[in-house]
Amino acid sequence: YRHLADFSLKTTPDYITVSIKNIDKDLNDILKDEFCNYVLYLMKK
Repeated sequence: YRHLADFSLKTTPDYITVSIKNIDKDLNDILKDEFCNYVLYLMKK
Protein backbone atom coordinates (compact mmCIF):
# COMPACT_ATOMS: atom_id res chain seq x y z
CA TYR A 1 0.00 0.00 0.00
CA ARG A 2 2.96 2.30 0.55
CA HIS A 3 3.33 3.09 -3.16
CA LEU A 4 -0.37 3.93 -3.66
CA ALA A 5 -0.66 6.87 -1.26
CA ASP A 6 0.94 8.69 1.67
CA PHE A 7 -0.12 7.28 5.03
CA SER A 8 0.27 8.77 8.49
CA LEU A 9 -0.54 7.03 11.76
CA LYS A 10 -1.42 8.61 15.08
CA THR A 11 -1.69 6.33 18.08
CA THR A 12 -3.18 6.80 21.50
CA PRO A 13 -3.73 4.21 24.20
CA ASP A 14 -7.31 3.75 22.96
CA TYR A 15 -7.11 3.89 19.18
CA ILE A 16 -5.09 4.36 16.00
CA THR A 17 -5.96 7.02 13.42
CA VAL A 18 -4.82 6.46 9.85
CA SER A 19 -4.77 9.38 7.41
CA ILE A 20 -4.35 8.89 3.67
CA LYS A 21 -3.10 11.67 1.38
CA ASN A 22 -2.04 11.99 -2.26
CA ILE A 23 -4.20 9.13 -3.46
CA ASP A 24 -5.38 8.61 -7.02
CA LYS A 25 -9.09 9.45 -7.07
CA ASP A 26 -9.85 6.26 -9.02
CA LEU A 27 -8.40 4.18 -6.18
CA ASN A 28 -9.86 6.15 -3.31
CA ASP A 29 -12.88 3.98 -2.40
CA ILE A 30 -11.16 0.71 -3.21
CA LEU A 31 -8.09 1.54 -1.17
CA LYS A 32 -10.08 2.63 1.87
CA ASP A 33 -11.97 -0.69 1.95
CA GLU A 34 -8.96 -2.86 1.24
CA PHE A 35 -6.70 -1.01 3.65
CA CYS A 36 -9.28 -1.38 6.42
CA ASN A 37 -9.40 -5.11 5.76
CA TYR A 38 -5.61 -5.26 5.85
CA VAL A 39 -5.42 -3.42 9.18
CA LEU A 40 -8.09 -5.66 10.72
CA TYR A 41 -6.17 -8.71 9.56
CA LEU A 42 -2.96 -7.43 11.16
CA MET A 43 -4.75 -6.66 14.42
CA LYS A 44 -5.99 -10.26 14.65
CA LYS A 45 -2.47 -11.67 14.26
